Amino acid sequence: MIEVKTVDYEKWFEMEEKYSLFDIKTEEGIYIWDIMRWYVNRYIYIKYTRETVSTESAKSFRFYYKGMLIIIGSFFSWITKKRNNIIFSISRNLDRENMLYDIICDDIINLLQDDIIIIDRRKALPEYRYTIEYNLVNLIKRIFISKKLSIDIFNTISHAMQSSFGEMQITYNELNKFYEDYQKEYKYYRFYFKWKKPKRIFICYDEKSVIAAAHSLKIPVLELQHSYIGRYFIGFSYPNIITKHDKRTIYPDYMLTFSDYWGKEVNTPFYTYSIGNTYFSTETDKLPANNGSILVISNMIHGEILSQIILQYMQKFPDVHINFKLHPHEFKITTKYKEFFQNQKNITVLKNEIAMNVLIAQSNIVVLIDSSTFYEVLNIGAKAAVYKVMSYKNLSNCFSHPNVYLFDTIDELHNAYIAEKKENNITFFDKFNAEKLTSLLNEIKS
Repeated sequence: MIEVKTVDYEKWFEMEEKYSLFDIKTEEGIYIWDIMRWYVNRYIYIKYTRETVSTESAKSFRFYYKGMLIIIGSFFSWITKKRNNIIFSISRNLDRENMLYDIICDDIINLLQDDIIIIDRRKALPEYRYTIEYNLVNLIKRIFISKKLSIDIFNTISHAMQSSFGEMQITYNELNKFYEDYQKEYKYYRFYFKWKKPKRIFICYDEKSVIAAAHSLKIPVLELQHSYIGRYFIGFSYPNIITKHDKRTIYPDYMLTFSDYWGKEVNTPFYTYSIGNTYFSTETDKLPANNGSILVISNMIHGEILSQIILQYMQKFPDVHINFKLHPHEFKITTKYKEFFQNQKNITVLKNEIAMNVLIAQSNIVVLIDSSTFYEVLNIGAKAAVYKVMSYKNLSNCFSHPNVYLFDTIDELHNAYIAEKKENNITFFDKFNAEKLTSLLNEIKS
């Protein structure tokens, strides 16, 4: 089970300022708060249990055999392969040949082709579109020594959290483990980059240890936007006391965004640079027609409450087909959702069998609480129904959009379902601009 709470993000920013959390330094002079603020923040509104992360089945001999071959091959690549560019991808989408690839990194990989090393948290059994080097950090980082988190620093953070939110849900041991892992990962990546000698690092998720290690060697880091950049998305948003290139933060040299829309109203320590994205800018006339279904966008935080409201909806409106789309972090508990909906014949629980833009185009309306998919829906010109619970206000910048419907009850949801779709002329995703990116890369040299 998951215990969920609503977060007052303005109060979060006030806490960071009031208690000077960004000024906290370790004995070694490291500004520590930006390393762990995202980790601390998520524990305010969600707490995982062992049941949540349990696996569904035992691994096969083929899994272990192929996994061993991947690790051996990655060690060989680790030692011998050197390129000017390294990209950290997360391949979790299937192409038409049923091969995994990364929709965020795909444009960069195609542009740089043979001059790039692709590092991924690859799995043993699926086939991949790219030649992947498995990320060996979790295997090798164990050899590096780390220092424990100061009790005084923990008490400072705990006092700020308790004074602002009434409790500190993370224990010292949990936060200390996170900090020690960061130190080990930093040392591993610094050693790795010194050996590989890349000119640039690309990341598609906010990996502080990668950024810090690269910058210690004066290697520029470019982060690819993988989620929405909004005031209340703590991964990218900072209180007003933080300035551009603030030494108290760990930031990429540039955030490469989907379009000029992103980052204008958010305070960040980094600069944004729009390059677009091929996948998200797919022309609507190349997508399938609406088939009258409802698409539900789940994730680890919202899945339980979304499944409950959708079950109620199906009991009253059984003729409407529902596609319940799981987040990759939920794939391990697919069986749990299928069992929950087992008595409902008109629902399909999906992982990554169908591309998201296809699912959106086929749907009469898309139901969610707080997801970057919201912007994909509006960009395609579809309708979005936002369930008014938990962190739904994170999407408030588009609540006035004519195709956005807020709902509390299943009747309000159904009214949104049968409502006519309005014309749309807003664009959140531009086409990928290879010339613009190439120009930037020519300017950035380590």
